[in-house]
Parts: sequence; structure tokens; C-alpha cells
Amino acid sequence: MHNKFLTNKKSKTCRDKYGKFLDEFNFESDAQDCANYMKRKFGRNLVPYLCEECGFWHLAPKCAVCGKAKRLYNSKKDAERQAAKVFATEGKYLRIYKSCGGWHLTESRGSKYYRQNRDVFMDALRKRF
Repeated sequence: MHNKFLTNKKSKTCRDKYGKFLDEFNFESDAQDCANYMKRKFGRNLVPYLCEECGFWHLAPKCAVCGKAKRLYNSKKDAERQAAKVFATEGKYLRIYKSCGGWHLTESRGSKYYRQNRDVFMDALRKRF
């Protein structure tokens, strides 16, 4: 039986934490079908998310707490830039933390993190993300 997910289109811009190009999907339903397949076949908990960078759908690991896609940033600077962007556009304070293979953002204790790292946020805002 042919599996359409094994021949999926690869992104030309977005990469995973290992530098490999991500699968990209035109529709959320296609991404969800692939996530369901990956769960059945390999036991991986993935969820689709709409990428702000390229406008296509990708898959990301599912957060064990909220069930949403957990975005991984390759560098601390990339995570800081995104946290500053969210602060500027939504007024949310996000905390940056190191995880295996990259950096994540969380709202947990975000305002405390912001107070302790105000210079980082302000510098990223001045650079316009």
C-alpha cells in the first residue's frame, strides 16, 4: 500500500532542530491526517500548526500540558526575538527555557522572567525582531 505521507512536500525555508527541512502541508486536514498516521504507525504525538514564517502547515510535538504544538527554536537569540515579538504584538510575557536540542517559550512565570531580562526584550524590540 502506498503511503502519501512518505512523499510529502518539503519546505524550502523551515527546518527542524537538526537542520532538516520540515514537511509542509497546504491544508490543516492533510497535516492532521499525517499526524494521525504518525501516531498509529510510530506512536508519535504530533499536532499541526500554521507557520507564521512560510504560511504552510507543519507538524510539531504535542505539549503534554496543553496539547498544543510545542515550537522549538534553534538558538536562544531566536527564542528571545520571538518572545519580544509576542510581547510587542500581544502584550504577553514569555519565559525562555532550554530543552533538549533547542529553546522553548512558555507563559509560566513569564512576567518574572521579563522583569529579570528586561534589557533582552528591549534590545530585541529596538531591532524590530
